[in-house]
Amino acid sequence: MPNAGDIDMAHDFFFLPVTKLATAAINKGDIVTLSAGRSFQDGDVGPYGIANQAIASGADMKGKVVIDGVVYVKTVGALSQFTMATPANSTEVSGTTGVGDDALAGFWLGMAFDTSASAGGLTRVHLRIT
Repeated sequence: MPNAGDIDMAHDFFFLPVTKLATAAINKGDIVTLSAGRSFQDGDVGPYGIANQAIASGADMKGKVVIDGVVYVKTVGALSQFTMATPANSTEVSGTTGVGDDALAGFWLGMAFDTSASAGGLTRVHLRIT
């Protein structure tokens, strides 16, 4: 059974390839705001990644945060297949249908491949750098 932060190995994936120090402790499966070097907080804008392992504050995030690929994430509630996933908090995503809305640019995490019927459910999201 997959956990949040696990990679769907059937698809290509890429880790953060450059040095960036974490500004706070990050847990596996957390949505990471790359520019801030920490787990997502309200008001953050992308690009985002998903921590594939725990990262201590001050540690290098290089090779530990997935920035492109299909990753399992938790959902805040029901999420439909092929909707755009946006961070709801540091560990969960919600969905939006505003795919063409320029006002949402920078807020998407990626597209959900699966339907999640309940809060805390897992879905595979194809990360999208925005």
